[in-house]
Amino acid sequence: MSTCAYYVGHVPLNGRKALAARVAFETAVHRARKQLKHEADVKALNAARRLLDAKSCNVIESGQNDESLTSFLNRLVAAFQDERGLALVKTIAAKFEEECAQRRCEACQGGHFCDGTTRDDGAVDKGGLCIREIKQLFLIAQRLARNLYLRHCPELSEAMLPEVTFATAPATSRNDFFGGIYAVGGVTGWRNESQLREPTIGLVVHPASFDWPSYLATLYVLCHEWVCHAYQSLLIDTQPMIHEPSDAFCEGWMDVLAYHALRRWMRSPDPEMDVPYPAAATSFLEEALRYHSARVSQSSSLDYAGLRRAEGKEAVENLAWYIEARTDAETSWRLVMRLSTSINVRTGPSIRRNDFVSAVAAGCPGPHCTEAASTNPLICRAIDEYIKTEDPWQLWETARTTH
Repeated sequence: MSTCAYYVGHVPLNGRKALAARVAFETAVHRARKQLKHEADVKALNAARRLLDAKSCNVIESGQNDESLTSFLNRLVAAFQDERGLALVKTIAAKFEEECAQRRCEACQGGHFCDGTTRDDGAVDKGGLCIREIKQLFLIAQRLARNLYLRHCPELSEAMLPEVTFATAPATSRNDFFGGIYAVGGVTGWRNESQLREPTIGLVVHPASFDWPSYLATLYVLCHEWVCHAYQSLLIDTQPMIHEPSDAFCEGWMDVLAYHALRRWMRSPDPEMDVPYPAAATSFLEEALRYHSARVSQSSSLDYAGLRRAEGKEAVENLAWYIEARTDAETSWRLVMRLSTSINVRTGPSIRRNDFVSAVAAGCPGPHCTEAASTNPLICRAIDEYIKTEDPWQLWETARTTH
């Protein structure tokens, strides 16, 4: 997950057919999960998934756009009903049909039946019943990030926040995402030829293998893009820099805050966000932690990006530990967010941010830097002063020049 070239649009029609079918099916399975009690039920479910896999791959590989999403879902429901030998759990079949009924093209914005043309992107932007659950997760991530920045970054006002476009794109392989653990990832880009701040957050998916864990991880992926990238360098005059996966600040430090912001909201929803609290909250958090951990678990000597992300994670965790030891958990969260959001909106080139991260990682005591010999008195004094003044820029300058 990183910044990239500007992207608009959505997954092509056939990919969205497969994606919509898979989300509808897995949602139906989740709704009926308590009734899957016997081995025969599990076998039937696995057989149904194999049928869905085959149909999803076929519709994508066909390259034909002469069938609407509604027609494809109807055909898929009929296929489940015809496969009597599968002994498909009746409850799941019924709920799958209900889920498909909520994705009918005729109920979408303007009644436009997507046909594989450029008109489809506008229909998905305005309506998009085919990806309605994913768009709802985007809204949650949007409001979470907006509230975080307005609450913790006094330099910002609501009028200063840019409009952010949502896009979706197909991945060529599930292995594009951390060795195939999930079928989803994220990117953020900006319109290069414009002087306006017009960020786009893109969700990249592999429709043919998009499963329940990937759907659950989508909320964390979108939170990462919003918290780490949507507002980066917002208050400086230059366009945001393209950040690589090895960027220690955006991809390591800020990612920790994105995960913990989601975790805090899931455990204590903020009514100001005015969004429906998602079902399966525990499962969303489990997959968020799993994806978040996977981003730094590849930190071998051959994985430079993983090592840099791990350094960012360790730095901010050391800082939070140090501040909490001198104040309390809520004060630590507030001060770390104040510092981090200010740096994110007011600084540019990655090298300066990464120097800051490296200095904190090496000089601040904490769970990843416990020996006194490996701490830096200048960094510690600057953090102590920050706790008193809540002015982040002395700490920023001390850490950058110390590294």
